[in-house]
Amino acid sequence: MKQYLWHGWVDHAIAEFEGLHSRQAQNFQNYLRKHRERIPWYGQYQQLGIPIGSGDVESRIKQVGVRVKLPGARWLPQNVPRILHLRCAYLNHSDCLSISTCI
Repeated sequence: MKQYLWHGWVDHAIAEFEGLHSRQAQNFQNYLRKHRERIPWYGQYQQLGIPIGSGDVESRIKQVGVRVKLPGARWLPQNVPRILHLRCAYLNHSDCLSISTCI
């Protein structure tokens, strides 16, 4: 099963569960059918040198989290993008420190 999905062979993976009537088998087949277009072809990604782990994304999220933590700050949802932009610009020593000119 793992090899089928690694190579992007979703139909082969679904076929492996044909004839099984357990709830888990049916649920997995349904999941594969529903998300067929979203299931990555990991083998091809790896051959192309595209990272397949979540480490890069998780690292970026942590960096942004650290950059917006200001003592006593409270954020309204509509203001978050502007504050993020300004805070990142400030910490990166950017020339773009004006909301009106840089967003």
